Amino acid sequence: MACSRDCKKTGISAAASFIALAVMEFVVHGKLLLQVYQSAKYAHVWNPDPIMQKRMPVQMAGNLLFAIMFTLIYTRGYEDAKSPLGQGLRFGLLAGLLGPTVLAIHNYFVYPVSWHLAAAWAAAGLIECLVLGVIVSSIYRPAPEAPHDH
Repeated sequence: MACSRDCKKTGISAAASFIALAVMEFVVHGKLLLQVYQSAKYAHVWNPDPIMQKRMPVQMAGNLLFAIMFTLIYTRGYEDAKSPLGQGLRFGLLAGLLGPTVLAIHNYFVYPVSWHLAAAWAAAGLIECLVLGVIVSSIYRPAPEAPHDH
């Protein structure tokens, strides 16, 4: 898959998104929701820490795939005439509703978790996507295409 008009900015945007997503996921799940996850109500739902640690590369690969796809899809819809920040926020909102929010709803159905926890997952994912939209839109600003002679 070829990148869009500016491969370097696309790559930098994807890398920045990956780093930001890893940090936000750590803050949300490793700090803010950790006590909820470790509570007697939920401790039996998750894999034990040694298994999670062993599988961390898979989690990071998932974050990397998300960051790359998020960036590539954003660049495909980039419109020169519109505000980059507005495009980033719009795209982040749509991606957040399509990805993490839908996943949180499905997880609420599948796992024995409260709607409060599912709502926290949805809200965190939506906020993360909005932040990623701002990051990508601040980095990916390609030079306008040159007119083509026909």
